[in-house]
Parts: sequence; structure tokens; C-alpha cells
Amino acid sequence: MEALGEMQIVVDEDHIDHGVLHTPAGASMGLANVIRLCHAAPREQWAAVIADHLRRATAQPAPLKFDYVAERLRVRITPERLIEANAHAYVARALGDGLRITLAVDLPEHVVFVKPAELVEWNQTADALFERAMANTEAEDELERYDIELEDAPSIAILAGGSYFAASHALFLEKYVPHHPNGALIGVPDRHAITVLPLLGVRAFAAFGPMVRLAAARFAEEPGAITDQLYWRRGERWIRIPCGVRDDGTPWLAPPDEFNALAETLTKAE
Repeated sequence: MEALGEMQIVVDEDHIDHGVLHTPAGASMGLANVIRLCHAAPREQWAAVIADHLRRATAQPAPLKFDYVAERLRVRITPERLIEANAHAYVARALGDGLRITLAVDLPEHVVFVKPAELVEWNQTADALFERAMANTEAEDELERYDIELEDAPSIAILAGGSYFAASHALFLEKYVPHHPNGALIGVPDRHAITVLPLLGVRAFAAFGPMVRLAAARFAEEPGAITDQLYWRRGERWIRIPCGVRDDGTPWLAPPDEFNALAETLTKAE
């Protein structure tokens, strides 16, 4: 509350529910990312972490000129649930079930999403901005790769970076993982990481459980949560593999028929 007071932001202290602050005027402010950021920081840094996050989250957007925006355009993988709740605030394209690709601007202090009205102001088309944003995102520093070694299963690759658009590099997966006709099982649990399991043979099946647990853990704990679901990335297609972790900690998957057909083919090939 001290940080909010310093920024002259008034909230209703008697109306805080499910990690959301409410102002007397009816506005709301989610605190999920604050919790995740504090979880990763020593307790003595919490006050500074909270103040910095609130300052960024409440920064008032200023009108942006296209000449300034052009080199800062990025693509961001965004949960469909956010866009459905506020469609006028995003320029979006379909990606996979539950996910969209959105246009964003990487400002020095925070990230803002491009609104449909700004396309008119800038006299630009969505196609042109997506093309530029994809090129800008791909030109960012490459992600670091970390392999998680598993017993009796192939390793899981984690591609991670500090950029708020690290997960968007899943759109350029072939830069990091050699192309294979079977594709790969991937996760984009949060804005800073991609998990990858190439589907090279039946041994990959043994890594499905760890992939589900990893996606669920990062989605629950890391800032910038995107999705706890896994996707079969085959060519340009993103096919959702419904999955989750039960209360007893066991993972489950419910692959679609198309994926099951691939699994059957791989099993017969052994």
C-alpha cells in the first residue's frame, strides 16, 4: 500500500480478492506477476520489486509516432483469454487453440500492445506491421539452451532469455532445433521460456510426463504466464495437446486423433 500511496494510486483496502486490487472508480489491477516476481527475489528486495512493478504497470501511455515505434515492434504470444476479455486493445492473429500472436511495442520502461485504432493513426496495415514485428523479434539476441537430462527418455530442451518476447522465438523454432517431419512437442508456459521435445521416435513418449509437469510448474510460478498446455508444432501448425497435473501429482494428456495416429506409426516403426 505504501508504494501505491507514493504513486497517488488509491485502492479499496476492503475490496481485494483473488490477487486483484480494485480502485473506488472501478478499475482493477492484477497482482499475479508481483507474486511471481517476489517468489524469485530475496525477501529484503520485495518492497523494491513491488514498487518497480507497480510503477511500470501504472505508467500512463503517451501517443506514439510510427517512426519511433517501427524498430520497437515485436510479436508476442498471448493467451486467447486476455484478448477475448478486451478485444479492442489488441491486433491479433490466430496461432493455436487458446493462443494468439499479437503486435506489441518494446518501450524502454514497459511493453504496450498495439491497438487497432493505431493502425489507422499510423496509416499502416496489420500485415505490414506483423511482417516488421516478426523480423524485429527474430533479430533479438538468441535464446540460451539448457538440456534437462532424463533417465530412459530423450532430454528436454529449455530455450530461455531475459527478453519479454523470448517465448515468441517458438515461431522461429528451426533456429534452435533441427527440423524433423514428425515435428516437436513444445510448451510456452511463460514469456521467458520455451520447452521443446523433438518427436524423433517412441522414446520421446517417456518424456511426455516431465514436459507436462514442467509446463505446469513454470506457468504457475514464473512471471508473464502464458499457458500450461502443450502444443504439437508440425510445420506452421500448432495443435494443442490437452494436458494437466492431477491433485496427486500425476500428469495426464489427451492427444487428438491426429497425434495418436503419429504415435501409432512411430510404435510400429520400432
